[in-house]
Amino acid sequence: MPSDLYNLNSAYGSEEELKHCIEEMHSQDLLALGDVVLNHRCAHKQSPNGVWNIFGGKLSWGPEAIVCDDPNFQGRGNPSSGDIFHAAPNIDHSQEFVRKDIKEWLNWLRNYIGYDGWRLDFVRGFSGSYVKEYIEASNPAFAIGEYWDSLGYEHGDLCNNQGKNLRPERKSSLKDFSCYVWIMLRDLCAFTYSLFTCYLTVFRVAFFMSGDFFGYPRWVKILILLYQYVRGPRIILQNNELEIEAREPESCYLCHALFVRQLEKISLLYIRYTLLFIYLLLWMWGWNTQIINAHRQRIVNWINATGGTSSAFDVTTKGILHSALHNQYWRLIDPQGKPTGVMGWWPSRAVTFLENHDTGSTQGHWPFPRDKLAQGYAYILTHPGTISSLPLNCLSLAFIPLKLP
Repeated sequence: MPSDLYNLNSAYGSEEELKHCIEEMHSQDLLALGDVVLNHRCAHKQSPNGVWNIFGGKLSWGPEAIVCDDPNFQGRGNPSSGDIFHAAPNIDHSQEFVRKDIKEWLNWLRNYIGYDGWRLDFVRGFSGSYVKEYIEASNPAFAIGEYWDSLGYEHGDLCNNQGKNLRPERKSSLKDFSCYVWIMLRDLCAFTYSLFTCYLTVFRVAFFMSGDFFGYPRWVKILILLYQYVRGPRIILQNNELEIEAREPESCYLCHALFVRQLEKISLLYIRYTLLFIYLLLWMWGWNTQIINAHRQRIVNWINATGGTSSAFDVTTKGILHSALHNQYWRLIDPQGKPTGVMGWWPSRAVTFLENHDTGSTQGHWPFPRDKLAQGYAYILTHPGTISSLPLNCLSLAFIPLKLP
């Protein structure tokens, strides 16, 4: 983790060797992105009370540069504008002197070291508005934010609900409102379907117990009588056929009851199964929508906070692919027919990937299934977004010789 930001000497090489490496990349028309950690920084010394919150080097900050709600390092700054990273002091970007020093450092990396852009680490820790200020000050060719918001799993399967806090910051927030409306309609259909089911059950039991039409509700009998007196000609049952004949109400009371019973039964069944069909459609729509929208919403909110000046890793797509490639391909499309990820909402700002130094490699916090790598890279290669990495062993999969007959 970073300590003295201006000291670029490490086990990988010296500062001069780093500059030479970047020059060689430029000679091959390649851009070099610096992995900059702006959210937290390791301290050099302990305070009088034994807390590591005194920074050294050129940027010799004190506890006033640390957010006050960091539970481990006794900062004296303002509250954090994001999530707390517990392994090191979290920097307070609301301080003017902090932002001034960071902007000078980024310009030093751009103009003296030669970096062309930034890979911004743990951007969940501070507001995207500060990222916008840093990007506008350093003018990188490209910037990517690591907004790693893990998806929830239960019993090894992707949870249906990835969070309730849909924020209205994204410009297309009307979709979020429609999601709530559809969920309400779905539940209303389920409730109405249950009512009709209960009504039909009670109705049939009452008719069976009575043995005749007297098991009908009172309002049905009243409607039949009214119909007989008003309409004149009556519908009667004779020789198992319905006929129209002018008779007194009492003589055709039964046939009307049978006729209305059949009409009512058919109508209720149509309504009942129509409600069931609508409910199933809404349930399937909500199943997929709740999985993807809340998660990718938070990433899009962060991009929006940067004013669109930065891209973001499409963590949603990576998580969806983990499950989709295990015979759950329905997860790959949302109700609007678009990909289920940041690439489906903001493709020009989505940076797709399957692995990085945190998820895979030696750390292996969230490794992609080894047997699905070829399919995963085939997917991101054929879909919108900027591909961040493509291992050589996966490139070789595209050049497997075919044995033709």
